[in-house]
Amino acid sequence: MGTFDGTLIGLGLALHALLLWRCLKERHWSHYPFFFSYLAYIFLRSLALFPFWKLGHPAYPLIYWSSNLGAVLLRFCVAWEIFRHIFVPESVIREIAGRILVVLLVVLAATFYLFSDLPGSLVFDLERKASLAVVAWLAVLLSVARYYRVPISLNIWGMAVGMGLFTSVSIANFATF
Repeated sequence: MGTFDGTLIGLGLALHALLLWRCLKERHWSHYPFFFSYLAYIFLRSLALFPFWKLGHPAYPLIYWSSNLGAVLLRFCVAWEIFRHIFVPESVIREIAGRILVVLLVVLAATFYLFSDLPGSLVFDLERKASLAVVAWLAVLLSVARYYRVPISLNIWGMAVGMGLFTSVSIANFATF
């Protein structure tokens, strides 16, 4: 690992720790438990995986991909949290957006089942398709909210855009493999 790699990883972990500290200080963990759980999971996972990566341990890929399933699940939970904060429980818009979510999940499951690659790349395939579903869901949420002029708080807007950008970059990264 070169100086640039170490600096980049250290900076990423420091910024991640700062975001977690800010969430704790402002008590956002109580308002956005899935988002905070996602941040904490990714941070702790990165800390735990770093020594395996640094030492070039042969178990690194297995640990990385198996721990990535938790991250994929938590991304859907964050998308759900954004959904429930944008639309009030009794609204017709929430019911329509909820149905769209079910359709997206069914399409994701069918696509995954029909077009899955070899069994060895199962987790990799799940990561790509689940990430695409999360980005599509967030785009639908923000579009429906904008169309119906539903006010969105800055925290929810930031979570949605940040998760969308992060997941889009993740999809682009996996597309290069």
